[in-house]
Amino acid sequence: MVHELDPLGRVGDSCIVGAGFYADKNVAVTGTGNGDVFVKKQTCVRVAQ
Repeated sequence: MVHELDPLGRVGDSCIVGAGFYADKNVAVTGTGNGDVFVKKQTCVRVAQ
């Protein structure tokens, strides 16, 4: 489903390792929210550390 306010071809943060998700052999983290902040801050990898 395409949201009418999102530009075509936009890639969200969910598929970016470290931003939308992160996993290693000890922990796995996923997140949702303000994608721009998740990408800039690499939120999920920081939480995992």
